[in-house]
Amino acid sequence: PTAEDWTDLAKAVNGGVEVEFKDDWKGIASKLMAKAKFNGSWVWPYSPDVNITNEYGWNALAGGSSSNEYNHFSNVLSYGFWWSSTERDSNNAYYRYIFSEFPNFSVNSCLKDGMGASVRCVRLKNN
Repeated sequence: PTAEDWTDLAKAVNGGVEVEFKDDWKGIASKLMAKAKFNGSWVWPYSPDVNITNEYGWNALAGGSSSNEYNHFSNVLSYGFWWSSTERDSNNAYYRYIFSEFPNFSVNSCLKDGMGASVRCVRLKNN
């Protein structure tokens, strides 16, 4: 998804109120996080600050990330990372992330080949 696709998602989840792409998206993550288990453990561990509702059916999972030329995998069951196709510059791209302890859906950037993150597909509606 582009930065515009991400802001469309935020607006829909935020009751139609515009939210900038580079904002922290306070409270939005918990509305997108899925209540799910993997091998008997909750994909998102309990946090008193996050009320997981997944009320929009986005089904965000804490899939973690990879680094070190995709040879190191970490953050499973605590973070979810998703790429944006929007670049910060020729070497860096934006990604959004959720940490299990906070209800925000934050944004950051990194080297495009420095981290592996999940990808969400965007389905265009027929006009």
